Formats: sequence, C-alpha cells, structure tokens
Amino acid sequence: MKRLPLAAALVAAALVLGATVFAQPVAWAAQAVGATIVGPLDDQGNVKVSQPPVLTKLVATQVLNPGGRFAVDVSPYKQVRIAVGDTGTCDTTDRLNVFVEEAGKIIYRAEAMNYCAGEEAALFDMPGTTLRIECDCLAPGRLAEVFVWGRAN
Repeated sequence: MKRLPLAAALVAAALVLGATVFAQPVAWAAQAVGATIVGPLDDQGNVKVSQPPVLTKLVATQVLNPGGRFAVDVSPYKQVRIAVGDTGTCDTTDRLNVFVEEAGKIIYRAEAMNYCAGEEAALFDMPGTTLRIECDCLAPGRLAEVFVWGRAN
C-alpha cells in the first residue's frame, strides 16, 4: 500500500517537469528537424506530379470519295474506334469497308459498315496491325467522313 502513493507522486512530478522544465527543449528539438525532398522536382523546386496518360487519341480523319481508301497504323493501340458519317446524300448500299493488313497484305475484312443505315461506329481490339479503310460508295458526290481513335491502355 505504501508503494501506491509513491508511484502517484512520481507520476505527478514527471507531469509537472515535462510540462514546464522540459517543454522548451522539446520544442527546439522539433524545430531543428529538417525535411529535404530530393526528387523528383520540377524547374521551380516543387514536387513534380506526373500527368495521367492520354487514354484515347484521335489518330486519323479523312473524307473519302467513292472508291477512296487510306491506311492507318494502329499498332500502338489496344483498341480502335472508327466513326463514319456521310457529307451529302447517301444510299443504303454505301459501305465503309475496314480491312486488317499485315506487311501490306490484307489478312481479313474486319467490318463492312453500312453508315447510311445507321451503322456509324465500330470498336475493334486490334493490337499490332494496320487498318485499311475503303469507301464502297456507288455514285459520285457521295462522300464518307471517317474518324479513327486509338486507345493505348
């Protein structure tokens, strides 16, 4: 029983000394600790923040005459979206053919989009290939406006 008052007196003395006598040296020690950021820093010395990568990029736009064609290298992209619209009158037989090429040779036809009938967009998983896009339009003056987007991740 004699130990309990002694322990309480020691705890009280420690609290008084910690709050008064040792308070200032502890505060000085805390101020002396410096934090130095070694990198990566920008030109102004601020912490450099990397920008998120662009997920989707417009790869190509083209207006095709009847029988017109163009090739698009889509090898950097995992997914490719093709959108098409007509710039004038069109017929329900007008199509946009999308072919997959490897080393300049057609491997297969990936899509035949009948854009006058409402097939205006298509999504492909096409890593490491080239797409050849052709306008299969019958009459002169029928133009197909083509947009190709690529997504790398």
